[in-house]
Amino acid sequence: MLAQTRALIASAGIKAAGATRFETLLVVRALEEDNQRLQGMLHRMWSALRPGIMGRDAVAPRIWST
Repeated sequence: MLAQTRALIASAGIKAAGATRFETLLVVRALEEDNQRLQGMLHRMWSALRPGIMGRDAVAPRIWST
């Protein structure tokens, strides 16, 4: 999951971003001037990681719609 997350960060072209794993916790940090690009990266990350982590479809959280 860490390698996949780092690959998604690299493909998004966000320079001030990184991912670290602490035992079972995956931490992603990112700073970006373009909110749409950052949001797009986070959506792609959610879609790629949620099924493997939770065993569920990658349905966007309701809070993202507000």
